[in-house]
Amino acid sequence: MGEIKTFTTEFHWEQTHLKLQSDNPDVFDSVKSAVLHSRSLLEQYILTHPTFVTSLEPIEVDLNAPAFIRNMMSAGIKAGVGPMAAVAGGLAEISTTAMMIKGCKLALAENGGDISIKGKQMVIIGASSGENPIAKKIGFKIKPKDMPIGVCTSAGRVGHSISLGDADAVIVFSSSAFLSDAAATSIANVVNRTDPEGSIQKALERAESIEGITGCMAICGGFIGICGRTPEMVQVLDSDV
Repeated sequence: MGEIKTFTTEFHWEQTHLKLQSDNPDVFDSVKSAVLHSRSLLEQYILTHPTFVTSLEPIEVDLNAPAFIRNMMSAGIKAGVGPMAAVAGGLAEISTTAMMIKGCKLALAENGGDISIKGKQMVIIGASSGENPIAKKIGFKIKPKDMPIGVCTSAGRVGHSISLGDADAVIVFSSSAFLSDAAATSIANVVNRTDPEGSIQKALERAESIEGITGCMAICGGFIGICGRTPEMVQVLDSDV
């Protein structure tokens, strides 16, 4: 199969900052509608369940809640964190699902460093990792056989999400961006710069305990640890996605 021509756009709404890539630019309006609908459902749910947005601990799945919210709860339970840890990755996955429903051959959505990819076209992505000189050079070649995939990053020094640790980057891979996002938060919570080598080992042990994760990379200072199966690593340039 030859290379697919792709189109990109960006969509910002309050805390959501999506970068979208697809072979069909006509789907972008549908993606925006799906994301706004999911955000509306979440905002309505929080009005009657305020602990949903503040809890740092898992919340039991509410079978009466919309699917988007149930998926966040389920990911939080698997990873041992609150459901909001899955919101950015979840919205990225909502986006790629909306594209695939329209028959796209490639669907990629990044939401603040949390990425969902589905389709039949290889893509290269860079690690979202601030200024760490090691991590800035790391990228991943995502092949069709790796998809669907959620590639999500949590860091104590990058981004607006809550992290109790001090990692430069914890990157998690799974078939679900909901799970990858929640798991990245959980794993990054145990990384600290006081003992980067030891805490990375503990982080990888936590990663191995979370069902559904296919691979994890943890970076702190000059130390890097990997467990499981990660996509092929490549060196990236500043201009790479």
